[in-house]
Amino acid sequence: MIVPRKQNPQVLISYSQDSVEHADRVLRMTNQLQRDGARVQIDQYEPYPEQGWPMWMEQQVARTNVVLMVCTERYFKRFNGTEVPGVGRGVAWESISIRQELTH
Repeated sequence: MIVPRKQNPQVLISYSQDSVEHADRVLRMTNQLQRDGARVQIDQYEPYPEQGWPMWMEQQVARTNVVLMVCTERYFKRFNGTEVPGVGRGVAWESISIRQELTH
């Protein structure tokens, strides 16, 4: 994907930790978006946010103008609240922040 430099979108990548291989693919895609001129945030760039994950996610969603959701079956279940209770809490939390921004 080539992003025109004049646009410089601020992108947040939201995805589920399905496997190490999946996380690596998402990271490679993120790095390519960076090379193409996007300003991209992903949890892998910030493994231990000082303010904690909930606040970090809320800040990222508020700052971004594009949320790229990598929708695997697991992500979809977690985003929609149909995953096994207690599993995939990161996506479940992100879904709340993303939905709130969509309704503003």
